[in-house]
Amino acid sequence: MLVTGHVPRVDDYSALARGRPFIAHEWLAGVVFRLVEIGAGLDGLTVLKTVIALLCAAALYATARTLGASPAVAVPTLAFVIILAAQQMVVRPQIFSYLFTAIFLLLLARRRAGARAPLWWFLPIQVAWVNLHGGFLLGPVIVSLACTAETLEGLFIALRSRATTRGGSETARRRLREAAHLAGLVAALIAACLLNPYGSTLLKFPFQLMSSPFMGKIYEWRSPFSIEYVHTYMLREYVAWGLFGLGVLLLTVVAVARRQSAPRGGIFPALLFVALLVLSLRSLRFVTDFGLYTCPGVAAMATWVFPVPPKRTTKSIGLVLIVPILLGLGVWFAWNGYAFDVTSRRTFGFGVGQIVSVAGADYLRDNGVRGNAFNTYTAGAYLLYRFYPQVRVAIDSRNDVYGPDLYREYTRARTHPDALAALLKRIEASFAFLELQRGEPIEKTLEAFQKIGGWRIVYFDDFTVILVPQDGQWAPLAARDGYSVIDPARYRPGSIPLQEAAIFLDEATRAVRQSHGAFIARLIRVEALLVLGRRGEALEEEARIVGAKPLYYHSKIFTYLGILRYWAGDLPEAASHFRRALALDPLDRTAALGLQKISGPR
Repeated sequence: MLVTGHVPRVDDYSALARGRPFIAHEWLAGVVFRLVEIGAGLDGLTVLKTVIALLCAAALYATARTLGASPAVAVPTLAFVIILAAQQMVVRPQIFSYLFTAIFLLLLARRRAGARAPLWWFLPIQVAWVNLHGGFLLGPVIVSLACTAETLEGLFIALRSRATTRGGSETARRRLREAAHLAGLVAALIAACLLNPYGSTLLKFPFQLMSSPFMGKIYEWRSPFSIEYVHTYMLREYVAWGLFGLGVLLLTVVAVARRQSAPRGGIFPALLFVALLVLSLRSLRFVTDFGLYTCPGVAAMATWVFPVPPKRTTKSIGLVLIVPILLGLGVWFAWNGYAFDVTSRRTFGFGVGQIVSVAGADYLRDNGVRGNAFNTYTAGAYLLYRFYPQVRVAIDSRNDVYGPDLYREYTRARTHPDALAALLKRIEASFAFLELQRGEPIEKTLEAFQKIGGWRIVYFDDFTVILVPQDGQWAPLAARDGYSVIDPARYRPGSIPLQEAAIFLDEATRAVRQSHGAFIARLIRVEALLVLGRRGEALEEEARIVGAKPLYYHSKIFTYLGILRYWAGDLPEAASHFRRALALDPLDRTAALGLQKISGPR
């Protein structure tokens, strides 16, 4: 877009879907990210993400305070939901939705409190929002909920105070007048959403995308109680926040009935809580929304139900106790990262994450490999980022462009040789780029490549396998770098025959050098050395692997080392490796079984 000066309307990124309609519904976010990267590099994107997260937190805190929440309640509740939302605070367009929704809530709270917040302030935010992220629909929806709340309150006050007090009637008229203003704002916000390159088509796009039959295959659109989510820390926080919020909501209802009065925010926070809770039960994407956007209202209701004594010393004591704890937790998270689930940990720092296939892409760059790629789903976006337009992909995460038919065709090609051969021919594939560690098992894909023949693995590391055709443009590369016996995805310890051990050793040594020390290549080298009777060298290589302290996604390395040691009769060392594997991945059944065999009767 920065080069051509216009937003795309037809796909030019995919070898499979090229020419199909393409709605770049988050085009402005892409421009912002690219400009930041040009000015400050990839680290600038991490800074941008952090700044937006801090602004979002500040807006939510200000909203809570405006609604009447005390700092002693607002600070810890906000900290809790920020931790819940951490897994979604990534460099993606959705971070703009988090910020703009928080600003909308703050403006609505200020209007409720009688502070200055003109209705026109909402409109430029909505125009920017509709061009930044598909969550722009939250703007009109949230204002609609606020309008509904003002209407219900106005009608209730009018009925209760009819022919009794003049003040009650005036309050009812003020609520209904505000409801009318907000209803007009909803219409204006919807009109503002039309100010995008695609007009009314963009308004329908989120609904079309969410109704797509294969959206259920995407992790973040699955149920929060799906098997992939139940082992994460977010589920525990989500359930805890939901129960806490429901408890506060119920206590508020009881308190309203007893006191014959309502919290400063009225019933809007309760309506918002219920609406977002329902959405969060539908898919993971809304769990973060639920936590963030309900925080100010829940904090305000909790303060109203359990009011803090107005003494200044009491408030100061509360903050003195809370702030050091939260600062300590912040330092701890920054130093240690946090457990995403039982098998993985997210770390603090700059640059590209370690599970991104940077080294594999570097191999393509260094060897001039270009053309159309057959790739795994999660690799598509990164390949386009690195090499477009010299490289076009078979698939990427723009699900709307591919649709269910092409997705089914691609999925079948992943496991069926005939379908794979047809798809490779259709897209005129120059190479295959398959990721090992992103939830997409590729054993059957490599088996399909083996069955159709004519392709060779020329590069692999702990995350990536690259294949090229043995004939044609990349034949010299296949001849030079091709592996004849090693298949990293299907390797299992104990699979190296004595007659091929020397070949395995040569290829594994080359892979270690080529991949700058991939653990899977070093592990294969250990077994090859053991098979050849070179035990001393094998143990030295093993020590280097252990000394490098592989992270969670390398837990299988320790499992495999444990198996090799078990077969060699070195049971204490085998048990040590199995324990390391289980420390990284408590769900590793192979390591658990190995440890059980060692500990049990022999």
